Amino acid sequence: MIAVVNFLSAVLIAQFIGGDAFNGFEKAGRYFLRNHGALTEVSRAVFTYSRCHWISVFFTHFALALTLLLHYDRK
Repeated sequence: MIAVVNFLSAVLIAQFIGGDAFNGFEKAGRYFLRNHGALTEVSRAVFTYSRCHWISVFFTHFALALTLLLHYDRK
């Protein structure tokens, strides 16, 4: 359940702030989020938050996959 909530919150927040840092970039001290090709310039703090949130999505999805694998392997 945590993985689903984390993913959905990441998607909704990315829509609200104009994209995500995982697909965005930093150039010359400026930070950009990307959403389907559109760029949104944000502060370093927002960029860092977005990147950390999307990294956490990968960890929670990995944990979910591992949990499901271990659960169904026992049956």
